[in-house]
Amino acid sequence: MAELSRYGADGKASLLRRHSDARRLATLLATTVYLTSRAVDDALDLLEVLIATKLLARAERESAKEKLKTLPRVERASAKLATAFQVVFDTTSEQVDTDTGEIAPPRVESLEAMWAAIEQVVPRHELAAAIAALFELTPPLDSALSSRSCHEVTSSSL
Repeated sequence: MAELSRYGADGKASLLRRHSDARRLATLLATTVYLTSRAVDDALDLLEVLIATKLLARAERESAKEKLKTLPRVERASAKLATAFQVVFDTTSEQVDTDTGEIAPPRVESLEAMWAAIEQVVPRHELAAAIAALFELTPPLDSALSSRSCHEVTSSSL
């Protein structure tokens, strides 16, 4: 059958006329079946390319748009947390006098005093909202590990 289909696809019409009616019909049928299967394979390849370029590209664009929409919230929340933690670092770090080289102890008197200094730059409720926004809008630091752990937990509980 493969030889007949190759002969029909590669051969010339004048060569096919030399054969009997039965041989011509068999050659044409084998060629048609072969070309049909090739056309289906080509159509499936084309469908795969279309799916990859159209649907997946659209999904990626939509995902990028969603990320861009959340960027201002992430920036504001990050700025508030950075400002608050700058106060924490400033009050808990050792201070070095550049003239004498003397090291002064951290300037924090108590936890309440540090919170008071933080709340002078960013109120506590805004910090809580910023933390909640970042947890909502960003993946966890160990997102690959956490998804694997979730899979292990769900598969072990089955």
